[in-house]
Amino acid sequence: MPSPALFRMGEGWAVYRVENGKAVRTLVKTGMRSANATEITEGLQPDQRVIIQPDERITEGTRIQHAD
Repeated sequence: MPSPALFRMGEGWAVYRVENGKAVRTLVKTGMRSANATEITEGLQPDQRVIIQPDERITEGTRIQHAD
């Protein structure tokens, strides 16, 4: 997972994944890290899309448009 997709949520980490065109805040557990990538050990399936570098405009339920 690109590290910029992760953000702090309490004592842990979270990402915004995209489900049915909306942002869904999802708690994850992390493993190994490098400068640019972080291993996700729990909380996401391999085929789930996430928002890279979410900012303050993204909250739970925000409608997401993306290009395939």
